[in-house]
Amino acid sequence: MCGLQNNVNGNNNQINQRATCEQAATTTPPPAGGITGYEVVSQGSFTFFEPGTFTTAVMSCPAGKRVLSGGYIVTSGNPNFLSVTQTGPTADGTGWRMGVAATGGPVSGEFYTICANATA
Repeated sequence: MCGLQNNVNGNNNQINQRATCEQAATTTPPPAGGITGYEVVSQGSFTFFEPGTFTTAVMSCPAGKRVLSGGYIVTSGNPNFLSVTQTGPTADGTGWRMGVAATGGPVSGEFYTICANATA
């Protein structure tokens, strides 16, 4: 529950505001099933030396696992020299499609996916 208190000083029209919030903790049991076998999988690297170059990768999870997410990490160079051109899961949910383009360089990075055993 949150509240806002306003105090107005009539002599010089100053307004002081004070906000307070209180939150009660609740516990909710996790749903049945869940996620096991969480794994970050390195999916290869890339290096760009000049603007206008790009690459696209389709990264797969190990057999029997489903993709939760994917992305890239810059290993050297300026991260501002990269632009994401596409990102999202594959249609079957077992991989991630990622595209990056260079806006400067040099810059290097690695693609990765986050995979797990997902059960209903």
